[in-house]
Amino acid sequence: QDVRATPLKVPFFSLRSAQWAEMHDEKARILKELLAQAKGPVYDQYLAHSKHGDFTLMPILSPLAGVLGMTGTINGYRALEIGDAYLVAFFDQYLQGKDSPLLKPGSGVYAEVQPVDASAARTVQNGGGKPGTASSG
Repeated sequence: QDVRATPLKVPFFSLRSAQWAEMHDEKARILKELLAQAKGPVYDQYLAHSKHGDFTLMPILSPLAGVLGMTGTINGYRALEIGDAYLVAFFDQYLQGKDSPLLKPGSGVYAEVQPVDASAARTVQNGGGKPGTASSG
Protein backbone atom coordinates (compact mmCIF):
# COMPACT_ATOMS: atom_id res chain seq x y z
CA GLN A 1 0.00 0.00 0.00
CA ASP A 2 1.21 3.47 -0.85
CA VAL A 3 1.98 5.41 2.35
CA ARG A 4 0.60 8.55 0.74
CA ALA A 5 -2.90 7.07 0.63
CA THR A 6 -3.59 7.87 4.29
CA PRO A 7 -2.42 11.20 5.75
CA LEU A 8 -0.39 11.08 8.96
CA LYS A 9 -2.59 11.87 11.94
CA VAL A 10 0.09 11.73 14.60
CA PRO A 11 3.02 14.06 15.34
CA PHE A 12 6.00 13.49 13.04
CA PHE A 13 9.63 14.26 13.90
CA SER A 14 12.68 13.95 11.70
CA LEU A 15 16.17 15.28 12.30
CA ARG A 16 18.15 14.39 9.18
CA SER A 17 21.76 14.79 8.25
CA ALA A 18 22.56 17.69 5.93
CA GLN A 19 23.60 15.04 3.43
CA TRP A 20 20.13 13.42 3.45
CA ALA A 21 18.30 16.77 3.48
CA GLU A 22 19.85 17.52 0.08
CA MET A 23 18.55 14.33 -1.52
CA HIS A 24 16.04 14.78 -4.32
CA ASP A 25 15.36 11.18 -5.30
CA GLU A 26 12.06 9.29 -5.43
CA LYS A 27 12.09 8.54 -1.68
CA ALA A 28 12.61 12.22 -0.85
CA ARG A 29 9.72 13.17 -3.15
CA ILE A 30 7.41 10.62 -1.50
CA LEU A 31 8.36 11.85 1.98
CA LYS A 32 7.71 15.46 0.95
CA GLU A 33 4.25 14.49 -0.34
CA LEU A 34 3.48 12.53 2.82
CA LEU A 35 4.45 15.41 5.09
CA ALA A 36 2.58 17.98 2.99
CA GLN A 37 -0.72 16.20 3.59
CA ALA A 38 -0.11 15.33 7.25
CA LYS A 39 -2.93 16.21 9.65
CA GLY A 40 -0.70 16.20 12.72
CA PRO A 41 2.23 18.45 13.61
CA VAL A 42 5.35 18.04 11.48
CA TYR A 43 8.96 18.70 12.49
CA ASP A 44 11.20 18.01 9.50
CA GLN A 45 14.67 19.40 10.12
CA TYR A 46 18.30 18.77 9.33
CA LEU A 47 21.51 19.13 11.28
CA ALA A 48 23.93 21.39 9.41
CA HIS A 49 27.46 20.12 8.75
CA SER A 50 26.43 16.51 9.40
CA LYS A 51 26.41 13.21 7.57
CA HIS A 52 24.48 10.09 8.40
CA GLY A 53 27.33 8.76 10.56
CA ASP A 54 27.03 11.73 12.93
CA PHE A 55 23.83 10.21 14.35
CA THR A 56 25.80 7.25 15.70
CA LEU A 57 28.67 6.91 18.17
CA MET A 58 31.10 6.63 15.26
CA PRO A 59 32.54 10.18 15.48
CA ILE A 60 33.17 9.75 19.20
CA LEU A 61 34.66 6.27 19.04
CA SER A 62 36.92 6.76 16.04
CA PRO A 63 38.75 9.87 14.91
CA LEU A 64 39.16 8.14 11.56
CA ALA A 65 35.44 8.52 10.81
CA GLY A 66 35.90 12.12 9.72
CA VAL A 67 39.11 11.44 7.84
CA LEU A 68 37.35 8.69 5.89
CA GLY A 69 34.40 10.97 5.08
CA MET A 70 31.91 9.01 7.15
CA THR A 71 30.95 12.00 9.28
CA GLY A 72 30.50 15.71 8.68
CA THR A 73 32.39 18.56 10.27
CA ILE A 74 30.06 18.98 13.25
CA ASN A 75 31.59 17.92 16.57
CA GLY A 76 30.37 14.41 17.43
CA TYR A 77 29.46 15.30 21.00
CA ARG A 78 27.55 18.35 19.77
CA ALA A 79 25.59 16.26 17.26
CA LEU A 80 24.59 13.77 19.96
CA GLU A 81 23.66 16.58 22.36
CA ILE A 82 21.38 18.14 19.76
CA GLY A 83 19.77 14.85 18.76
CA ASP A 84 19.12 13.92 22.38
CA ALA A 85 17.68 17.36 23.21
CA TYR A 86 15.22 17.26 20.31
CA LEU A 87 14.10 13.70 20.99
CA VAL A 88 13.48 14.43 24.67
CA ALA A 89 11.63 17.65 23.78
CA PHE A 90 9.44 15.89 21.20
CA PHE A 91 8.51 12.97 23.45
CA ASP A 92 8.02 15.22 26.48
CA GLN A 93 5.62 17.35 24.47
CA TYR A 94 3.61 14.60 22.79
CA LEU A 95 3.73 11.80 25.35
CA GLN A 96 3.83 13.74 28.60
CA GLY A 97 2.02 16.93 27.54
CA LYS A 98 4.89 19.22 28.61
CA ASP A 99 5.26 22.32 26.46
CA SER A 100 8.67 22.36 24.79
CA PRO A 101 10.12 25.73 23.73
CA LEU A 102 12.81 23.90 21.74
CA LEU A 103 10.19 22.73 19.24
CA LYS A 104 8.86 26.22 18.58
CA PRO A 105 9.85 27.68 15.19
CA GLY A 106 12.92 29.87 15.47
CA SER A 107 13.77 28.79 19.02
CA GLY A 108 17.40 29.55 18.16
CA VAL A 109 18.72 27.17 20.82
CA TYR A 110 20.71 25.17 18.28
CA ALA A 111 21.67 27.22 15.22
CA GLU A 112 22.74 24.02 13.44
CA VAL A 113 19.13 22.81 13.21
CA GLN A 114 17.30 24.09 10.13
CA PRO A 115 14.04 23.20 8.37
CA VAL A 116 14.57 20.78 5.49
CA ASP A 117 12.44 22.91 3.17
CA ALA A 118 12.25 26.43 4.56
CA SER A 119 9.59 27.44 2.04
CA ALA A 120 7.33 24.63 3.24
CA ALA A 121 8.35 24.54 6.90
CA ARG A 122 5.38 23.65 9.07
CA THR A 123 5.21 22.86 12.73
CA VAL A 124 2.55 23.11 15.41
CA GLN A 125 0.59 26.25 14.67
CA ASN A 126 -2.93 25.48 15.90
CA GLY A 127 -2.63 22.60 18.33
CA GLY A 128 -0.66 24.23 21.10
CA GLY A 129 1.51 21.16 21.47
CA LYS A 130 -0.85 19.15 23.66
CA PRO A 131 -1.26 15.42 23.07
CA GLY A 132 -4.13 14.61 20.76
CA THR A 133 -4.13 18.00 19.04
CA ALA A 134 -3.11 18.60 15.48
CA SER A 135 -2.06 21.35 13.15
CA SER A 136 -3.90 22.05 9.94
CA GLY A 137 -1.09 23.84 8.27
